[in-house]
Amino acid sequence: MDIKETNLNRKLAEWAGWYDFNKDGCGYPPNATAKQPRLYPIFTTSLDACFKWLVPKLKRWEMGNNAESCAYFIASLADTKYPAKTQAETPSMALCLAIDEADK
Repeated sequence: MDIKETNLNRKLAEWAGWYDFNKDGCGYPPNATAKQPRLYPIFTTSLDACFKWLVPKLKRWEMGNNAESCAYFIASLADTKYPAKTQAETPSMALCLAIDEADK
C-alpha cells in the first residue's frame, strides 16, 4: 500500500469516528470500551469494512445502508466533476475516493 492509500485509509477511519492513532496504524473505534488500540480497517481494499464503518455515515447524504444507493452515489459523481476519481481499480477504492471527494 502506498502513502496516498495509507493516508486515505487513515482519513476515512477518522471520518468514521476512530481516534487516538499511533504510528503503527492502530487506534480506537467509536465507542471503544477496551483499553487496547487495534488496527483500523483498510477501507480501500475491503467493501466489508466500507459497509461496516463508512456507509452508515452516508446517511447525512440520505444514502441509506444499501449497495444500490452507494453504486448510484459513485455513478452520479462520475457524471459530474469527479470522473477520474471514480475510475479506481476496485469497487472499494472507488467508494473510498467518492466519499473523500464528496466530504470536501
